[in-house]
Amino acid sequence: MYLLTINKNKKFFNNKRIYQKREQYFNFNSNVHITIYLFLSHKIAKFRNFAKKKEMKDYEAEENMKIRNHTYILYVQYIVISIRYFFEILNIKLILLIFIIYIIIIIIFKNTSKFLYQNIFIFNSCKTPKVRKKKLRTKAKGLKKENFVKLNKQYCEELKIPLFFFSPLF
Repeated sequence: MYLLTINKNKKFFNNKRIYQKREQYFNFNSNVHITIYLFLSHKIAKFRNFAKKKEMKDYEAEENMKIRNHTYILYVQYIVISIRYFFEILNIKLILLIFIIYIIIIIIFKNTSKFLYQNIFIFNSCKTPKVRKKKLRTKAKGLKKENFVKLNKQYCEELKIPLFFFSPLF
């Protein structure tokens, strides 16, 4: 109902009655309603000016240009307010969601870090050079196959980047 008290002469902020109740009503919803109200009133004024375009004088044309410029400002204001509203609703929930997902991913991949080291990292970043493989084979001549794999993994782990850098990507 407070929208009805807005003056037609664009003296919204000069109106003392509304200025006193500004803290009460001046939340986001009132902002949006005010911008929509002003936007529609300017559109109606523009349409009236367009209807009597033939009888327009110079000062009326200038006034029309002012209204047009003001509508562009209202477009920008409405977009900014809508973006702010979008982030006010989603910002806290998005941060919490991302944080929870990140923690879950870290917990899952720390528990299955052996699986990661065996499958993902060895193929991507742990390609051992041929010379090093030959040296490992000479060392592992008398050892079993499992011990040789352990030696190869130890060499690969030197090249590995820590797991927590990669955990969000997976």
